[in-house]
Amino acid sequence: MTVLEQHPETLWINGYSTFHGENDRMPVEQADTLADSLKLIRVDRMTLQVHAPGEAFGNPRRVVRARFRHAGLEYALLVTDPEYADAYLAKPNGSYDLGESFMTVSLGEPWEASVFKLVAAIVEAAKTGAGDSA
Repeated sequence: MTVLEQHPETLWINGYSTFHGENDRMPVEQADTLADSLKLIRVDRMTLQVHAPGEAFGNPRRVVRARFRHAGLEYALLVTDPEYADAYLAKPNGSYDLGESFMTVSLGEPWEASVFKLVAAIVEAAKTGAGDSA
């Protein structure tokens, strides 16, 4: 079986975070210098966090955020994978552990002078039989 995962040293430019995220955004002017906008990576484990980040300010909108470690750095990125977002938004707020997983991380469209890193797709290795292949 051929595994197409990439092994980038970082997920683009780090050091910029939202209040609830970690290394989840970067300035538009820096993003404009990048050669690509998609990465396919594998992580040993991740936690999906379901919460309403703006609830204290009257915004009840709930989101799913993936928390994981890649190449020694912590990330907490919004999940836009419709299958996982829908499935986990149907659950109560909380944290849900996933095992080894492959994920496609993408850069979103510019918004308010930032470009956000998003988890566009998740494939749990246990569901594919591809665990521990690398």
